Amino acid sequence: MLRSLREELDLLSKCRHPNLIQLLAHCDDPRGPCAIYPLARGGSYEDRLVSTLPGRKRLATLGAPSEPLSWKARLRRHLG
Repeated sequence: MLRSLREELDLLSKCRHPNLIQLLAHCDDPRGPCAIYPLARGGSYEDRLVSTLPGRKRLATLGAPSEPLSWKARLRRHLG
């Protein structure tokens, strides 16, 4: 699994697109691999895609809609 994560992170580090947040760094330590992105206004990716109580609280603090994006909204944003 760590190998596939490393490959994905290597690919993401090379991607440049206005709709993607740039990957700043990553750590591939087997005890706790992670990806580091800039702080994004409007909550984290997880907050916007999965409804959890902590995520809804974070989004409310930011003044962002607290419900996750629907698939229709995700596609609309993706397809422009």
